[in-house]
Amino acid sequence: MSFETIINVTTAGVFFGTKHAARVMIPACTGSIIAIASTCGILGGFGTHAYVSSKHAVVGLAKNVAAELGQFQIRMNCISPHVVPTAMAEKLLNGDQVSRVYYNMKGKDLQEQDVAEAALFLASDESKEDLLAQISMDQSGNKHPMSALYGLQQEQGSRSNVLGSSFSMNGCQIFAAVVGDWDMLLCILSIFSYIEHFRLEGKVALITGAARGLGESIARMFAKHGAKVVIADILDDLGQSVFEDIGLEVASFIHCDVWIESDTENAVNAIVDKHGKLDIMFNNVGILDPPKPSIIDNDASDFERVIKVNLIGVFFGTKHAARVMIPTCTGSIIAITSACGIVGGLGTHAYTSSKHAVVGLAKNVAAELGQFQIRMNCISPYLLLTLMPKEHLNDDQISRVYHNMKGKSLQKQDVAEAALFLASDESRYVSGQNLAVD
Repeated sequence: MSFETIINVTTAGVFFGTKHAARVMIPACTGSIIAIASTCGILGGFGTHAYVSSKHAVVGLAKNVAAELGQFQIRMNCISPHVVPTAMAEKLLNGDQVSRVYYNMKGKDLQEQDVAEAALFLASDESKEDLLAQISMDQSGNKHPMSALYGLQQEQGSRSNVLGSSFSMNGCQIFAAVVGDWDMLLCILSIFSYIEHFRLEGKVALITGAARGLGESIARMFAKHGAKVVIADILDDLGQSVFEDIGLEVASFIHCDVWIESDTENAVNAIVDKHGKLDIMFNNVGILDPPKPSIIDNDASDFERVIKVNLIGVFFGTKHAARVMIPTCTGSIIAITSACGIVGGLGTHAYTSSKHAVVGLAKNVAAELGQFQIRMNCISPYLLLTLMPKEHLNDDQISRVYHNMKGKSLQKQDVAEAALFLASDESRYVSGQNLAVD
């Protein structure tokens, strides 16, 4: 194919599909537009000039569309798979070349099912706050240059040869621009047929800071989907109340101060003694320091306290989760970060530094533990109306935060559903990523 042909199909085709999907979604003030992209939409050196150019072009288109259509509660997101062994890929690569692609997650290859499950997440209401996200599915962690972009933040992916398909799921019209490969399309359609099931059946999860707020919502979500959940917190009375409300048969509580390593170690050991394993480690605890007008006014003690809880606490949780996950060669480790872990100027110096550090830790851990089929990812919510931000912002400041998705504000449920995706096997080929829920 000529350069012009590939651009016309891959880029202009996406534009036409997006344009006409938007035309019918705008009056309804709802919709999800999804693009299957590629790692070629993140960096160069992975494909032909035409293909890479077309993918990057759709990245820009998706960003612009998300900014424009947010006011109508219409989302646009991309999925960027690495090499999927479809008919199209097999025409270009031999078996040995394909096998060399998967050098980090030993024993696992990226399959159409993995991409389809990411598509399900972005198409569903679980991702309704992911206005502009790119799911990079390459399991490369930090061993690959692509990890520098940790594709789940506000970098958009792009598309392959496009065919448009319009269909209905739970009453919502969804437009999906998918690879020109019928196998992939049929796989995505089949995934949409089983949305409601116990997605964490048989799994055991440890959730820190789960006695209230976001952690509590995540614990309830995981239990709803079949997991045994262990609530770890320093708030004993609240923690006991939450686990009793969830149900004694599926939940339990353990006292744990995350920046005391022995507390975390003991919590993990207790879980393995009781359940025989740990499948999901959710690092949720975080604190803020008092905002100061200048770095000159910041106290060293405040900085050190925030780093100790927000970063070192995550390090301890990750370390001891890995200790028991490595022998079983499976596991999902997740850390709550923040939009402050993506850009500067949104929070205090201590808080922003700690959240950026957690993103770096997650990328490094993903690179190390991929060989054991253990994943680590981050979730970066924008302003979530929990007790912590309400202590620092008034109602007018909070209302100004939600200026793009008119009529919608970020809720704990939105973040819990993103957590469910990353905890479940639906994201088994997603690691070293930072999912921005904003």
